[in-house]
Amino acid sequence: MGAQLLALQSQIAYNASHRCTLLDNLDASASEKKPLFVIMKAELTAIIKQNGDWWLGWVEEIPGANAQEKTKEELMISLREAAKDILELYRQAARQVALNLKKCL
Repeated sequence: MGAQLLALQSQIAYNASHRCTLLDNLDASASEKKPLFVIMKAELTAIIKQNGDWWLGWVEEIPGANAQEKTKEELMISLREAAKDILELYRQAARQVALNLKKCL
């Protein structure tokens, strides 16, 4: 059986959601500006295929987000979890870089 392309849709973009900080009230004074959290959703592509008794798959847009399971349903759950975990690691790393940059300024 050939590989299948499946959209994992925004379920992967977490229940906790991707968040970015924007400034609200751009014309307000600096002391009145408050961070605004915006939910961002993404559609990701899962490549899946059956190999013997196993289902194999990976998320095209996220290196390292791959899995193998006995059923297609279990595979999709594992791919969602892998994508969430890797995106969370990226988020934590990005926050650390931002904190380090802030210290340099």
